[in-house]
Amino acid sequence: MKSLFTFLLESEEGVVYKDLPIAPVHADPLLWKEETISMLNEELRRTDNMMVKLLDELEDLKRQVDQYKSAEGVEQP
Repeated sequence: MKSLFTFLLESEEGVVYKDLPIAPVHADPLLWKEETISMLNEELRRTDNMMVKLLDELEDLKRQVDQYKSAEGVEQP
């Protein structure tokens, strides 16, 4: 008895792709690796900058809250 997968493969018409290479024949996988590392590095730089901005905003908000509390006479811990 054939499995459902085998049955479907045999009954479907169309192009069958077998033994495809991972990289094109005339391509340089090392270059892909360098490009990927460069793109990831740029993305990390962007997220680092975003985190620094968020921390600056948090520190600014904390200063504003502290100023408000001192102006209102609220005890600070």
